[in-house]
Amino acid sequence: GKAVGKTSEKGTLDYCTDNNIPFIAHSCLGGLKTRREERDLEKDFPKLTKAAKERNVSPYALALAVMKRKWPIIVFIRGRSRRIVEEEMNNPI
Repeated sequence: GKAVGKTSEKGTLDYCTDNNIPFIAHSCLGGLKTRREERDLEKDFPKLTKAAKERNVSPYALALAVMKRKWPIIVFIRGRSRRIVEEEMNNPI
């Protein structure tokens, strides 16, 4: 098999893909940087935004689709904003 050290040369996602190991992606569209407003996918990646508009999809949907195509082993975990969590805690079912 491949040595674990190879992950640093090719990248973790490439290693997982080569070895059919699922990779769970949490906050794959910016996470903390997005919440802190340090990253804006639409402004920071204008080519992605343009390509998304041409396909009539959001830049976020296109970014996820590109990642899934490149690394089919990736499993996305849908994030939840702090506001939603606070609302749910304040309004229990």
